[in-house]
Amino acid sequence: MDYNILIRLILAHLISDFILQSTKWAESKDNKGFSSGYLYWHVIVTGITSLILVWNLNWFIPIAAITLIHGLCDGLKGEINKRCLNLSSPKYLFFIDQLIHLITIIIIWLIVTKQWVLFGKEITHLCQNENTWYYLLGYVFISLPLAVIIGKLTESWSKELDNTAGIIGFQNKTTTKNNQGLNNAGRWIGVIERIMIFTFILIHQFAAIGFLLAAKSVLRFGDLKDNTNHKKTEYIIIGTFLSFMLAIFTGLAINYLTK
Repeated sequence: MDYNILIRLILAHLISDFILQSTKWAESKDNKGFSSGYLYWHVIVTGITSLILVWNLNWFIPIAAITLIHGLCDGLKGEINKRCLNLSSPKYLFFIDQLIHLITIIIIWLIVTKQWVLFGKEITHLCQNENTWYYLLGYVFISLPLAVIIGKLTESWSKELDNTAGIIGFQNKTTTKNNQGLNNAGRWIGVIERIMIFTFILIHQFAAIGFLLAAKSVLRFGDLKDNTNHKKTEYIIIGTFLSFMLAIFTGLAINYLTK
């Protein structure tokens, strides 16, 4: 399949939505919806950018349709946002909006190029490829399931650490409160680092794993150096090494299965 036009349309979307659109325009659209004048300027910029990158007059009407739907989605997002100011909706609206933009571009591209059959065959081939499911299994396993497994493996130390923290907190509550980390940040840091390690294993870039470990050691050095609680230091080191080790073993196993 020829993805040339599709790539250009997606590139035009990224340029117009993230590079050529200022924060002032975006905030105005999100707060005012269809009553924002910047919304219509953004639609014009989006259309012109797409036309320039595609550079084919035969795509004028399809690009006009993509641009119109783009403006409609942005306007609706702003209208919904105005009525949900007391909810944590803007973050989710952003991702939903971007997903709709991407789906719109793909569908219109398929309609114009009439490559539904070829596209369907490629998706079917991808789903029937055994390696696809091995890779998906690996990425799913090293994310939250492995986080739970590591939590279970270190559960006894975690409880011991909580008891120690309780005693320290009783003596100096202010210090303990100020030193608390972000909610669930540690778990997501672990997930991200395991995804990176797993990917490095799949592409046989083992040296990058050493770089990642060194980078994390530098970032953690201050916390570990200034921390007088040796139990917490040991707990962090054990959790880090467990995360790295299990991610590496998973990557090696998936590499073996895909061969």
